[in-house]
Amino acid sequence: ETALAELVGCVLRQDAKRLIARKISVQTEDLTHTVRTDAKWLRFILRQMIDNSIKYGATRLEFVSRESAGGIVLLLRDNGVGIPTQELARVFEKGFTGENGRRFGRSTGLGLYLCRLLCQKMGLELAASSVPGEGATMEIRFPLNDFYV
Repeated sequence: ETALAELVGCVLRQDAKRLIARKISVQTEDLTHTVRTDAKWLRFILRQMIDNSIKYGATRLEFVSRESAGGIVLLLRDNGVGIPTQELARVFEKGFTGENGRRFGRSTGLGLYLCRLLCQKMGLELAASSVPGEGATMEIRFPLNDFYV
């Protein structure tokens, strides 16, 4: 069992120097849920998502958890450049960098691919949504199943 507040707090402490240096504000909301997951790999996934947010110009990060039909959802929202609508379906493909990846020049196309792969191996769902020019949201869904009571 992993408390989302504790997990997100750990990740934010690990990245505190980078976030402070870049003057990125962080907000958390309703991280009261506990999920069953591999905390080590979930920290890796969240750090990769934070890295992408920083890379693509975010000045604000927001972590939110909530109950939804069939599970718990953890959202990471940022206010970076966002993802072009036509590229949303491909952001988890191995090697895909897209327009922003080429423009910002530090993209390998492996980060979100690894995040999706790890989520699949842990039985989690990972999705992305975005409004170009306003930011992106990454959603990790922890489904209710035999592991959850």
